[in-house]
Amino acid sequence: MTDELLKEAMRLQEIKKKNECQVPAELLQTKYKNSYDRLCAELKEKQCQLRAEYMKRVRILADILANSVYAEEPKEFLEAIKEQYKETMLPDNLDVIFLEAFEDYLDMIKKTK
Repeated sequence: MTDELLKEAMRLQEIKKKNECQVPAELLQTKYKNSYDRLCAELKEKQCQLRAEYMKRVRILADILANSVYAEEPKEFLEAIKEQYKETMLPDNLDVIFLEAFEDYLDMIKKTK
């Protein structure tokens, strides 16, 4: 989900940037005002949706990491979490990347003992 939102926000940002570079500001506020305002509103909406999705994901991941401190074997705990959230959470690339980074961190810590 975050992938699609991010791609769309980036696409709209690029269109806005291109318009601002190629069209004089006075025309954006007069002749093209309605379409420019619509573009800006759509961009803002996607950015707000993306921000909300990021915050939701970060809260879930923070809760998982906080609870992992109580596990005897944190990597096994993470595997159980992955299975539990397989349908709802892990299809999202952002979640996969964060959990893999945490697993890499655990591996690094074990190697430095």
